[in-house]
Amino acid sequence: SFFYASVSGNHYLRNLNNINFSFMAIAMTPSQSIFTDSLQSKVISFLRFPLIVGVVMIHSDPGAVNIGGTQIFDIDNFKIYEYTRYFVSEILARIAVPLFFFISGFLFFKGSFSFNSYLLKIKRRTKTIVVPYIIWNLFVIALVFLQQTFMSGLSSGRNGLLIDNTLVEWISAFWNYNNTSMPICYQFWFIRDLIVTIILSPILYLGIKYLRYYFVLFLGILWLLNIWFNIVGFSIVAFFFFSAGAYFNIFRINFIKTFQPFMKWAIIAYIVLSVTNLYFNHDTWVVYVHRIGILAGIISVITVSAHYIKLGKWEINNFLSESSFFIYAYHATFLALITKASVKYIIPTSNFELIILYFLSSAITILIGLGLYYILKLYLPKFTRIITGDR
Repeated sequence: SFFYASVSGNHYLRNLNNINFSFMAIAMTPSQSIFTDSLQSKVISFLRFPLIVGVVMIHSDPGAVNIGGTQIFDIDNFKIYEYTRYFVSEILARIAVPLFFFISGFLFFKGSFSFNSYLLKIKRRTKTIVVPYIIWNLFVIALVFLQQTFMSGLSSGRNGLLIDNTLVEWISAFWNYNNTSMPICYQFWFIRDLIVTIILSPILYLGIKYLRYYFVLFLGILWLLNIWFNIVGFSIVAFFFFSAGAYFNIFRINFIKTFQPFMKWAIIAYIVLSVTNLYFNHDTWVVYVHRIGILAGIISVITVSAHYIKLGKWEINNFLSESSFFIYAYHATFLALITKASVKYIIPTSNFELIILYFLSSAITILIGLGLYYILKLYLPKFTRIITGDR
């Protein structure tokens, strides 16, 4: 499933001598295998909430608020805010979605893969992914309709009234709302593309099984160079990172053990690449630095988390981990509402005020989401399981 699955800690790495991988898989004794496989599970569980915080930060941008078709701020007058947000949301937080695709691919190919197991996985994902996808898009449709009807003063004015939509436009709201390349619940583009990737997973499996890391490398080059066809729902970021995660489970390679020797170099590279990305952010070539930085960032985040979890200094908060999907599903509409209301009624006039609003709106959105999740789980547990895919 998307955010919630556990990795069994009782299987062993086998046949590593037959596997060529660019990072060089490291053979382990059975006791080491049990421990590090368990560590993989812990790292995945630990990372869910921090990565969701990153997703929320990506969508937080009070400086870009548009009300009634009018841009509220001339962002050129708020350079400090612009650079602060760019560094946090467009550099640091941008590893979140690719890493979630990586985790999804890794978890999807847990165990053997066959036609029967594929059908069982599809059945399971229908409950954990497709059903929440439909429910949350319906929920946002209802909210947008209510906003347009009763709070039109906070509308951006960029989209037409839902009540005027044709049947085709209503249906397209679940896939490509107003040709934005996103569903109306826009953060669910990830789920949409994940659904497509899962449906096509047998093709990816065959490519990985017979071409091994060359297949993943080929997709990685396409992603790095942004060479891909433009079909909504078929994103190269999904195919590449899902396949990269799948590679490790298909060949039973421990990704933490593989990445760990590169931790220091990955951190240094990530810092250098991030600073370069920030300084040259208006240059077209920096997109390649950005994407290489995402790779270094993923390795850094995984290895640092594994290091401190192994030392016992970082622990998993089960409630935060379990709440991640709900925060992801609910946050965008509420964040947009609170940001627009804050900008309209508080009217920030300085870089400092805008930066405070940037962080505060995200923090309030997350805290209210945690409270809502706690209440729903306490009083409506069955309903909560349905809307979160039984996580």
